[in-house]
Amino acid sequence: METKAILQLAERHGLQLKDEISFNEMGIDFKVGFATEINGTKWVLRIPRRDNLAGQIEKERNILNLAKKYLSVAVPDWKIASPELVAYPLLDNKPVLTFDAQTYEVSWNMDQENNQYTHSLANVLVTLHQIPVQKVKDAGLKVLSPQMLRPEIQERLETVKAG
Repeated sequence: METKAILQLAERHGLQLKDEISFNEMGIDFKVGFATEINGTKWVLRIPRRDNLAGQIEKERNILNLAKKYLSVAVPDWKIASPELVAYPLLDNKPVLTFDAQTYEVSWNMDQENNQYTHSLANVLVTLHQIPVQKVKDAGLKVLSPQMLRPEIQERLETVKAG
């Protein structure tokens, strides 16, 4: 999808973006763009690469809405979530790591030797695991035991290998 078409798509969803969009092409399911609204707000745009991602979009939206209620870290706030576009304001801080789309090299945006990262990540994981199972089910999300999850992960890996 060309930049002009993406700008028109965003406009149909109420976003008035400046003409420049930078892209991260690493995603399998979504083309990811970074753009700035005319008012200066920076946005992340996720454009589905296939027509059959509406269910995945809804599932991710439910996960993020649940995470916002329980986590103390910043969580994307999807302002637009349609089968043709997902968009949200860019989070304030840099991610821990980024990938270069040309070289596939990882760039760390933090000191890897800092023990604070491990402690912070552990706290987030503990908090995630403390979300009541019923709340997860109420959000329409699947709850699986490790034994139930292993075959599903294996199936996904085989799909990626074949694809």
